[in-house]
Amino acid sequence: MIKLYNGSIVADIPEGTLGTYYSTNNIKQIQSVTGGRMMSGGRFDYMDRTAMNEIFGCCDSDNIPNVFEDKEISELIYDVFNLIHDYDWYASGDTSEKDYLESKRTFKNKWLNGDKEQREIRLKSIVDKAIDEVRDELYKTIE
Repeated sequence: MIKLYNGSIVADIPEGTLGTYYSTNNIKQIQSVTGGRMMSGGRFDYMDRTAMNEIFGCCDSDNIPNVFEDKEISELIYDVFNLIHDYDWYASGDTSEKDYLESKRTFKNKWLNGDKEQREIRLKSIVDKAIDEVRDELYKTIE
């Protein structure tokens, strides 16, 4: 049981059920008792998603805009925002550590493995996709 204090004991809360007891009066107590983990709201108050949406607009991982005028950098930063989001949800108790560790492993395998062949494959994929987009746009002018 976790005891929350607001001058006096507010409630005895079974571990794993903090979301049920979330309120503006006891946010700080929940965070201090649980090492900062609490359900919902996001540990970063959703600032990661706000910044991502401001920079990239509404998009999905198949259609990342080239906002940094370098498709590889744009994709890297998009993936960093997604990793931050996955940590945010894990740290706030919305997802499990296993989910976050899998996201982190996927990110590291893609961006930090130092494998030149993997980077070449990723860059060729970016080039091929850009060529396909140009081809599709030009074909629209013929139709």
